[in-house]
Amino acid sequence: MSYFSPAGRIRFLLIDLLRGTSIVKVLNELRRQQYLPADELAAIQQKKLASIVEQAKHFTPFYSSFEDYHQLPVLSKDHITANFDGFINRSCKEKLARKTTGGSTASPFEYYTTKTSQSYLWAGILLSWETAGYKLGDKVVFFAGTSLVKAGWKYKLFYKLMNAAVFYASPLNNQVLDDYTFKLNRSKATVMYGYANAIAALAEYLNQRPALKFPHLRGIVTTAEVLTPVVRASIEKAFGVRVYDQYGCNEAGISAFECEFGKMHLINTRAAYEVMDNGALISTDLSNEGFIMLRYNTNDLVQMSDESCPCKRGFPLIKSVVGRQADIVIDKKNNILHASFFGIIFSKDTSIKRYQLQYDHDMLVLNIHTEQEDPAYYNKYLELLRKNASFNQYQIKLNEPFVVIKNGKHKELIDNRTQTVPHIQ
Repeated sequence: MSYFSPAGRIRFLLIDLLRGTSIVKVLNELRRQQYLPADELAAIQQKKLASIVEQAKHFTPFYSSFEDYHQLPVLSKDHITANFDGFINRSCKEKLARKTTGGSTASPFEYYTTKTSQSYLWAGILLSWETAGYKLGDKVVFFAGTSLVKAGWKYKLFYKLMNAAVFYASPLNNQVLDDYTFKLNRSKATVMYGYANAIAALAEYLNQRPALKFPHLRGIVTTAEVLTPVVRASIEKAFGVRVYDQYGCNEAGISAFECEFGKMHLINTRAAYEVMDNGALISTDLSNEGFIMLRYNTNDLVQMSDESCPCKRGFPLIKSVVGRQADIVIDKKNNILHASFFGIIFSKDTSIKRYQLQYDHDMLVLNIHTEQEDPAYYNKYLELLRKNASFNQYQIKLNEPFVVIKNGKHKELIDNRTQTVPHIQ
C-alpha cells in the first residue's frame, strides 16, 4: 500500500528537517506496530516504561526517592505546577519546549515536551488520517480553535508545508459557514480534521441547503470533543463521507484513533495507561524523556474493551470516552451528577442534535438544538432535571446560541458559579 506521493514525502521530510522532528520515521514505526500481536505491543510498552522509570529515579528530583512505579500516587496538574522543575530529566539531551494546554476545564496547564514527543503526537494524528483515506502530502483542512491551530509565522510555515488550510472554529455564523463551504469545495482537500462540534455546525448549515458535493473529500476526522451518534450521522449526511473519531491527551502521551470498523485503538507503545475503578484514565507518556510525569491523571473518563478488532490491529480498544472528570453538576445540596448522565440519555433521542447544560448556585438551564419544534416534547427532560438535581429554578431552551469557551470548543456543561461566562456563538 502506498502511503504517500513523492511530493508528499518531501513535504514531511522538509518539516522534519526544519523543526528537528522525526515524524516520518515515527509514522513508519507506528504503521508497522499497529498490526503486531497484542503481547508484542505490550512487551514494547513495558520495555519503554522500564527505561523511563529508571531515568525518573536517577535524574529527576521529584522521583529520586520512590521505589515502586505502581505504588506512586496518581499525579495531578497541581502536583506538577507546585513542583515544576522537579520533573525535568537532567540527563535528557533533547531541547525542551514549554507547552500550554487549552485550559478548557480550568486554568491553563504548562509542561515541557520534546521533539520526540511532538513527533509521536503528529505521527499518531497522521495515522488516524490515513485510516480516513489520507496520503502523506494530501490537502487537508484544519477546522479548530487555539488548542489545535496556533498563531505565528513558524506555524503558518508548518501548515503550508503540511498542505493544510485553516478554518477557525469561532466565531461561526452563516456568512462564515458559507465562506468555509466555498473554500472547502475549492481546496480539493481529502480530509477535514477538527473539533466535532465545529464540523457539526458546518454540517447543519449544509443540510439545510441544496446538496453540495465535495468530490475530493475521502473522510472526516473529529477530535477534542465527544462525538455523538446524532452528530456523526449529520456530518456524514452533509459531506457524503465517513466520519472517524480521534482522541488524544498530548501531555499524557495518549493518542487513539478510530479504524475502518468503528473501533477506537489506543497507541499503547507511546503510553503506559491504566483505568481506575471510577473510569479515570491514568497515563505515562513514554515518548517524553525530558519532562517525566509518571501516572498522570488525564482527567478523562473512559471505558476499555477486551474485544479484538476485525481490522487485526493489536492496539487495545477504547469502548467509549465518557467525558471529563471535571464535567459535573453540583446542586444546592452539594449532590454531584456527572454530565455523562445526560449525554447517555440524550444520545437515545435522535431529535436532539446537540445540547448544553449551564448552571449556577440557583438555576440549571438545558439548551437543546433540535428540529422538533414542540417545546412540550422536552418537558420529560425538565422533569428529569428536577428529579436528579436540586436547584431553585430549571429552564429548557430550544435552539438558543451555545456558549463557547475561549479556544472555540463546545462544552456540554458550563459551570457559571465562579467563572466569567464565555462568549455566545
